[in-house]
Amino acid sequence: MIETAHGAAVDVDISKRDVFVPEWEVEVTPGGEKVHLNGTIQEVHKELLALNSNWDEDFGINKLDARSSEPRAELTKRADFSNSNYFCGGRWQYCNGGAIAEGRAYLYGVSGKPSNGAGPGACGRDTQPKTLDSFGDIGDGVVELEKHCRKYFSVNPSGVSIAGQIFHSSGWNVIVRQGTC
Repeated sequence: MIETAHGAAVDVDISKRDVFVPEWEVEVTPGGEKVHLNGTIQEVHKELLALNSNWDEDFGINKLDARSSEPRAELTKRADFSNSNYFCGGRWQYCNGGAIAEGRAYLYGVSGKPSNGAGPGACGRDTQPKTLDSFGDIGDGVVELEKHCRKYFSVNPSGVSIAGQIFHSSGWNVIVRQGTC
């Protein structure tokens, strides 16, 4: 159990949780075919480039600024984490904040809806699969963790490290931690 910033106790024992590979519904070309791909945002991005070598240009991804902590102006805030429980570090190992910012920037640019299977620990204890409104919803959780959970270490290329977990009121959460991809 870990106590969150708002004083709630949360069971975050990852060994009790199902770790799943997210499924992404994304367009290969603007307004075109939608495909379902599995993996991290970086893995899905690589697959999209294999399907459409102009994918970044077609969707304006190359224009995103990974250093920005806000979504692009034409996108509105999708998921409100302002009063959400969160904790920093704890069992999660800090990771390169620059890499996290890059992943967040991709999330704000990806069309489609992320989803995962049902079950305790896989989907907020829901018995049904969960589909979010957009990939930006995940990015919004990352933004809040970037605001609250930054540490400055010279070992990372960006100098900023981030780790934490934030819980959305509708029963899903975002975890930022070091991992191997």
